[in-house]
Amino acid sequence: MGDEQAHGDEFENPVDAERTRRVRGRKGMTDEASRILDAALELAERERAQIAAILTDSIGDGSSPEEVQASWIAEAKRRLAAYERGETTAVDFDEVMERLRARGHRSRERQASTG
Repeated sequence: MGDEQAHGDEFENPVDAERTRRVRGRKGMTDEASRILDAALELAERERAQIAAILTDSIGDGSSPEEVQASWIAEAKRRLAAYERGETTAVDFDEVMERLRARGHRSRERQASTG
């Protein structure tokens, strides 16, 4: 029996088993890191997202906080200039929040139906 089959049987939900098979490219990963990844993949989607965000944030590009702030200021100025030239449009805050709430609601519904 292959490694993929053994790991796929650990999950009751076939979507989770397929997700695990997709991330099997673990060349260079230590056994400990692989075990941690296996455990993380068994968590709920929200918990996996939180862990992913924390891990992503932990991989810095070497920029200082001042450099990061300067980059965000430059990006904000670039976006404002694009808006003022009519290249982009603005979306009302309340509309954005409603879209995010709806997206979160749909995500929770999907999670409950596969749960």
